[in-house]
Amino acid sequence: MNKRGQAGVELQSYYIIELVLGILIVGILLSLAMNPDSYSNINHFYLQEDLSLLSETLSASPGYIEYDYKIKSTYEVEIDDSTVSVIKNPKLKNYFNNYTLHFESKNGDLTYENQ
Repeated sequence: MNKRGQAGVELQSYYIIELVLGILIVGILLSLAMNPDSYSNINHFYLQEDLSLLSETLSASPGYIEYDYKIKSTYEVEIDDSTVSVIKNPKLKNYFNNYTLHFESKNGDLTYENQ
């Protein structure tokens, strides 16, 4: 019949649950602050439009041109003759890595490779 002791144990478990929930909420907020691409498609559309303009410009340019374009690893790029496709791959490890698309244009003949 120690009601005072029982209330203390319940209060401690309540504080532990509050602490775990607080850490979880702070972790989610930090994750969203560090990775804005995880909840927004603006960069996805910007990247697709930018790469299509770049490929058209390089194809229309005379002579030999090399260009390196840095991209986050969350995006996979496929360039065909008339289309540019950007696919979002939202794995956590990809948010912190980058890779480079290397473009080469020789008199309108455009090639690219991932580096």
